[in-house]
Amino acid sequence: ESASFIYMKDVRTLGKTVEITSMEEIDMMLQLFHDLGMIIHFTSTPTLNDIVTLSPQWLIDGLSKIIRDRELHKYNAKKIRDVGLEDEVQKMFEEAIVSLDLMEYFWEHNTVEFLIDLMKRTLLISDWAFDGQHDGNSFFLVPSLLHEQKKYKSK
Repeated sequence: ESASFIYMKDVRTLGKTVEITSMEEIDMMLQLFHDLGMIIHFTSTPTLNDIVTLSPQWLIDGLSKIIRDRELHKYNAKKIRDVGLEDEVQKMFEEAIVSLDLMEYFWEHNTVEFLIDLMKRTLLISDWAFDGQHDGNSFFLVPSLLHEQKKYKSK
């Protein structure tokens, strides 16, 4: 099975096997491959720079675990209940607020920092710190999950 992503330290190791040793050359190579659409490599933060995406589908699959239509793409309710995250899923769909715990569950604790950083940088999520019910957990607003409320009509 091919890898969906590779860490920058492993890119450097692979580069050395073909005598590409300078970081400048590696950065140029990654930029070229990114420009050609062969890989996805973001460099705006150290967290994003540390991972080179080899499979765009991996990114789409990760993001779609959060951004999805509740009716079209249902979660396995039994699994969600078994891990005690039923209220978290309900809050996500009703209030567009997702917890770090839920993200870690969906992403299986795999590259969570990277995916959060990517979603923040692309404005798919933003930090949410207004409801005062943190219990040591971080929360994020997912604007695309906001839905229209019935409008108030004055008489």
